[in-house]
Amino acid sequence: MLITQKYHSAFEIDPEFIPSLEELLKDKIPSFEWIKFQEEKTPEDVHFAYYLFFGNEHNSPVGYAQACIHNKESHGSFLGKFLGHAKREKSLIWSMFGENFQGVIFEPKYSKEGLENAKSLIREYNEREDINFHFLKIEKKDHDQLNDLSPIKTQTEVLVDGLIKNQDSYQDYLNALSPAIQKNIKSLWKDLYQKPGFKFGNYNQFKSCFSYKSKGLEQYNEFKNNNRVQIYIKFCENFFTLETDEEVKAIIYFIEGKANHVFCDFIALDRDLDKDLLIQASILSFYENRDWSHLHFLNQTRDYNRFKDLGVRTKTQECLTFKSHDHF
Repeated sequence: MLITQKYHSAFEIDPEFIPSLEELLKDKIPSFEWIKFQEEKTPEDVHFAYYLFFGNEHNSPVGYAQACIHNKESHGSFLGKFLGHAKREKSLIWSMFGENFQGVIFEPKYSKEGLENAKSLIREYNEREDINFHFLKIEKKDHDQLNDLSPIKTQTEVLVDGLIKNQDSYQDYLNALSPAIQKNIKSLWKDLYQKPGFKFGNYNQFKSCFSYKSKGLEQYNEFKNNNRVQIYIKFCENFFTLETDEEVKAIIYFIEGKANHVFCDFIALDRDLDKDLLIQASILSFYENRDWSHLHFLNQTRDYNRFKDLGVRTKTQECLTFKSHDHF
């Protein structure tokens, strides 16, 4: 069994452990600061439990788990609400702020031992009467080891896992796809270039994307306080745009992670832009940066059908429900 250390805040975790955690989570989050920032932005009725798992070979974590606990008041009935009789209820989700929200991760070497530790934690939470919803996502390969926990519901989902740079250029990447997919992508690019005034932009600051555009100030004021945009403003060093002289049509955000991993997302300000085009613009920018070897799509992991023929890896997860509001 591994040694388990619990923390009530990401800010309590010893700085000496952060580099090892970032290596462990390099394909899940850009950096551990990502988790800290998300915790700061979380409402007051949500709190967390963080677990680090240690082996006996070195003083570095070999596993990580994160439980998100949402406290809420329930009155039970109209009469209970009228009389002011409220009870506290808690929902617990094993979830990390990353691209797939998986909440329990171990180095492959320690996976079997680690999952035994994780099972003890899951059982402990499951026995608590104040928790009436309990949910976990786990990679399919680890699912069998948790079968004896007897979840009341199991659901399988396929997720987009990311793109490995295995070609020398975007053109080579495109040539490796099926003829039908190539034709569709080339049609997207052709339609874009036929639109008058369209061009690409590359900026180091979010605000700069909107400079010198007639509708730029209006767009900037509309989007600068968007919750999704706020985190990208903090972490992004690269903002790629599809734009005209009048306005920004779309922004592609790139956040550099560890070991040549990069995380991207895109937001269309022009709703007429095809999402498949934004995916291709992201992949083009990825290939043009020599330092990036692994591309991960934030907020796009469930859109499997759009990615399945584009050379993007997928993975299968099991969603395990241990307690549900429907069973109370």
